[in-house]
Amino acid sequence: MEPNGRVVGVLKIAADITEAKLRSIENEAKMAALSRVQATIEFKPSGEIIDANDNFFATMRYRRDEIIGKHYRKFVEPSYANSQEYHDFWRTLNSAQPIAQPNRSSILSGASANATDWSCCRPPIARYSISMAK
Repeated sequence: MEPNGRVVGVLKIAADITEAKLRSIENEAKMAALSRVQATIEFKPSGEIIDANDNFFATMRYRRDEIIGKHYRKFVEPSYANSQEYHDFWRTLNSAQPIAQPNRSSILSGASANATDWSCCRPPIARYSISMAK
C-alpha cells in the first residue's frame, strides 16, 4: 500500500485443507459410532466432569445435572479416592500419557458389580468409556 492509501498489490496465501478436513470428518464419525454403543464421560485434567453421553446416564443411573461440573471422584469409593493409586491415575492423565488399563471405578454407585471400566484417556479432555459386562 502506498502512503496515499492506493493498493499496489495483493498477496494471496492459501492451503489445501481437504485431507485434514476428511480426517476430521472420519474421526468425528468414529467418535459418534463409539458414543452410540458405549457409555462415555468426558472430564478436564482437573477431574471436573464436562459431559457424558446418554448411555452413561442410563448405565450409571445419574442425571446430567447430578454430575456435570462435579469431580470424577464422585464415582469411586472414598478409600480409593484417597489412595496413591488414584493420585497416580490423575498424575498420569495430566502428564499427557495415554492410559489403557482396567480402572477401579467398577465400584461405582449405580453400576453393576460385574462392570469393567476401561479408560483410554489423554488431556486436555479425557474421554472415559465404560463397557458393561453381561
